[in-house]
Amino acid sequence: MLVAETSQIGDAPDDPVPGGATTKGLKAPGLGQAGLCLPFTFRHHRNLPIMSSADILYLPEQPAHDAEIDLINEEAFGPGRFTRAAYKIREGGPHERSLSFVALHKGEVIGSVRMTWIAAGKGRALLLGPLAVRPAFKNIGIGRKLVHIAVDAAREAGAGAVVLVGDAPYYGPLGFQKIPYGQIVMPRPVDPERLLAAELQEGAVAELGGDVIHAALAGQSV
Repeated sequence: MLVAETSQIGDAPDDPVPGGATTKGLKAPGLGQAGLCLPFTFRHHRNLPIMSSADILYLPEQPAHDAEIDLINEEAFGPGRFTRAAYKIREGGPHERSLSFVALHKGEVIGSVRMTWIAAGKGRALLLGPLAVRPAFKNIGIGRKLVHIAVDAAREAGAGAVVLVGDAPYYGPLGFQKIPYGQIVMPRPVDPERLLAAELQEGAVAELGGDVIHAALAGQSV
């Protein structure tokens, strides 16, 4: 199962297509073999030149990306990110690098999504987050593309569901629905209307219950 934290600053606004831009006809491809480059194209954006299919690549995260990812998250979320529920969970252990991805433009990291294994009762999940995109590259679908790739990777890895803290209008079209009120408890306050899940295996969301913690603290392997 997969869980994600998002924000209106770092995630949701990066997808609407203003100023005549379009992503019509584009679909998120599935994740192939590990390390496969996943190109993405778009026709036009008022703040950016027209790019070819080689201009933006989606790759599994590598240690060399860490410094740039830290800067992107600082830019997107500011110091307030350290007070978030998901950040508190991530303090319990490392994220799952093999299920985390970056978007690159001319070799520079312009977007990132990370996954971290968590536990809630007898259920196990992945915390998807933070998800962030550089401001100059917002509004062209990079955030949604990263989510699609992450969900595909989680499915291939055998995860039962994707759970996240985010806006339903943004994530609803990506297959997410609200988790029943009170079913899981985050370590810091979270708006229950923004606690969403996309089930990848039947019954996986129902297995989550109670306090959400890093899986490394649960005493059982995922």
